[in-house]
Amino acid sequence: MFGFYKGTTDAAELQLFRKTNMDVFECYREANNLASLLDQEGAKEHADLILNAMAEGCTGSEICMALKWHIKDILKLDFLSKESKKCARLLHKDLGRIFQACD
Repeated sequence: MFGFYKGTTDAAELQLFRKTNMDVFECYREANNLASLLDQEGAKEHADLILNAMAEGCTGSEICMALKWHIKDILKLDFLSKESKKCARLLHKDLGRIFQACD
């Protein structure tokens, strides 16, 4: 009945689905945190890109891809605090892990 990944109905697959979706929600929370940090540090345009990706995306995959894309550019900014860079780096890594889990 589940068949979320590769058409299987395995209980382990359901666990992966639940964990991956929980990870996605945690990524959304971290993305909001990153947007707040960016706004505080004068990078409002980048904060807006993060928030718009979540507001305008139609699917979780689309949102995660947009976040990963924008964060890649954010990591190139020189003026960000260590906290912002760390948050962005970890979020970028988590988004990559989520995509790998779905392959």
